[in-house]
Amino acid sequence: MTKPLYQNELEAKFKIENEAMKKTYIDRLLEQGFVLSANHLETDFVFDTEDDLCKKNKIILRYRAITGKEGYLLTMKVEQRNEHFQDYMEMDCKSDDYDFFEKLDEINRVLKKYTGKSLPATEMKIQSATEMITKAQRFGFTKNRMFSQKQRLVYQKDGMSVCFDILPKGFGEYIELEVFENDQLFSLIDFLDIKQNMFERRNYGKLIQDLMAKHEQSGEGRRICVFDSDFEKEIYLKFGLSR
Repeated sequence: MTKPLYQNELEAKFKIENEAMKKTYIDRLLEQGFVLSANHLETDFVFDTEDDLCKKNKIILRYRAITGKEGYLLTMKVEQRNEHFQDYMEMDCKSDDYDFFEKLDEINRVLKKYTGKSLPATEMKIQSATEMITKAQRFGFTKNRMFSQKQRLVYQKDGMSVCFDILPKGFGEYIELEVFENDQLFSLIDFLDIKQNMFERRNYGKLIQDLMAKHEQSGEGRRICVFDSDFEKEIYLKFGLSR
């Protein structure tokens, strides 16, 4: 059976207030048969045209680098209507995927329709995090919507993922639930005993920008949030910004 190009991903997140709370959730996950599947650093670059054509059409276009894994993941998300959770039609595309060209063709079909631009397959080989920026800018995606990192711990079972995410700059730790069916999400919320008032409804990009603003970071600097100060300087230079 052919795997569909798009998956309907549902996300919900909430803040972890302390280590005891985190341990409680991990214990509940292990009791339910979840297993630890990953512990890595993720570097994300969400990019757009200078006139925000992706954002205006509810498209999120992202490069992701994961420590310990070769290559870079290109993801396109198209926001769906959902009053309760973050809801996207999502497609992941990596150069060594068996259906890489089919996926990239579909991503470029959508990009051409809404932005008039595309990402050539010959330019998908990326060797460094800063090259993500170079490649996007070369093909007309010159705007940085968000360049950020998080340290991620992932527990999985039956296609469900529960991610424990530490953000840079002391911005705290969050749990993000990632599933592909409504029933799975409600089941996770139920056995983890998550209350409605605990949910963080912003995506990480918006959340981080708001936290940066609270720490008196203004302008385009609010869109860069990484752990290492030398790497931060490198990213600032890449975008032509001064600190």
